[in-house]
Amino acid sequence: MLEISVAYLDARGRLREVPAAEAGDLPVEELPHVAPPVAHRGRRGFVTDAWVSRTGKVIACGSLRQQQVAAGLDRDPGIAAFSVCPVELRWDEHGRRRALRPDFAVRRRSGERLLLAVEPQAPGNAWRRQEQVLKETVQRTGWELGITTPPTGVPLANQRLLFSARDPRRRDPHAVEMLLSAFACPRPIEDGAAGCGLPRLAAVELAHHLIWRQLLEIDWHEPLLPTSLAWASGVRS
Repeated sequence: MLEISVAYLDARGRLREVPAAEAGDLPVEELPHVAPPVAHRGRRGFVTDAWVSRTGKVIACGSLRQQQVAAGLDRDPGIAAFSVCPVELRWDEHGRRRALRPDFAVRRRSGERLLLAVEPQAPGNAWRRQEQVLKETVQRTGWELGITTPPTGVPLANQRLLFSARDPRRRDPHAVEMLLSAFACPRPIEDGAAGCGLPRLAAVELAHHLIWRQLLEIDWHEPLLPTSLAWASGVRS
């Protein structure tokens, strides 16, 4: 077995490194980047800051794929908090020092922590070795491991459309209840917005926000249009 250590920045910004077996209680989902993010080597990418509606924090993603996964985490009601590349896994192999930064650290609302890695577009031997290191790490920390890919096609287009409506601040609870009541059974978004008693444009924007929060549900595999059916969560089997 590899001797894996976990490097991270503490509350004072100092670099710390502990054996993986001693890292299980670290609040990794709240830690900053262990090092400044860079675009993924060999791929078209960029470093961009994004505000997370779930926590109110700003994260920096080093690739478009990473940003797309982060948006999915932001709209997942089961996620309490997450951070981008907060730890670096280190080990020696064949006389060389190796390092791996998992894409995300996540804490679920139920309390479990997991490392989340974004699978490369063309997985090869290097990726399979990294996956093995991730598996050995979570065995020792007691965390979980998730392997994911960004959404594509229609789900990605819908996510992009709803992204601008993700902000939960200054939402009127009464307006939310009015709109949810209008979707007590499946109906087109434009019909529910027109019939809920709110100004139509404001109601459509609020509907997009509630879809982001998964309080309103849609068929994510169909393009989101004014005529798309939506319904309050739990009212359609």
